[in-house]
Order: sequence, then structure tokens, then C-alpha cells
Amino acid sequence: MFNDKDLKSNLDIIIKKLEGQNYEQDKEQIGYLSNELKKLEKQLPTLKKIEEIYKILTDLEIKYDEYNDLSYYFNPVYTKIKKVIHSNNVKQIRKENLNSGFDQELM
Repeated sequence: MFNDKDLKSNLDIIIKKLEGQNYEQDKEQIGYLSNELKKLEKQLPTLKKIEEIYKILTDLEIKYDEYNDLSYYFNPVYTKIKKVIHSNNVKQIRKENLNSGFDQELM
């Protein structure tokens, strides 16, 4: 999904940080987050999914000092994904409006 090497690098850094720690209490959540981040490299998530990832990442960042810089790496990825999702939604709405004759109704 990412052509931008910096964003892919950011994802790789986050994944390595997550997998480098062994917190039994949050092992399942960390594994889930790591898997979801790996999926981001291949496909665009839904808005709901990216918000879920962001929330989990923020929760871990608050809970553990070792993760206190995760948002520094994730925020550019998050912003890029949200921008792409928004752009795709706008294109879809325009396409639907064009097909429904909405533009003609305005004239």
C-alpha cells in the first residue's frame, strides 16, 4: 500500500518495538496490533480499523515507557491513511453523483 519508504520504515520500526518487548499482561493486544500494522503495508484499512489501531497504540504508549515514542512514528502513517481514505470517499461520492444525474439537477 505504501510507496513512501519513510512510512514503510516507520511501520517497521513500530512492529520491531512491539515485538521486542514481552509484556504478558498485554501480549494478546500487542500481537493483534503487530498483525494489523503488517496488514497496513498491503491493504488500505477502513476508517474504523485505523481508528482502532490508533487507540490501541495510544493505550500501550501511555501504559509502557518503552512505547512512549510510538505515536511519533505512527502519526505520519495515520495521517497518510486518513488522507487516502478521504480522497477515495470523495471520488466515490462524485462518481455516484455523476451517475445519478445530481449535477444536472443543480443546473
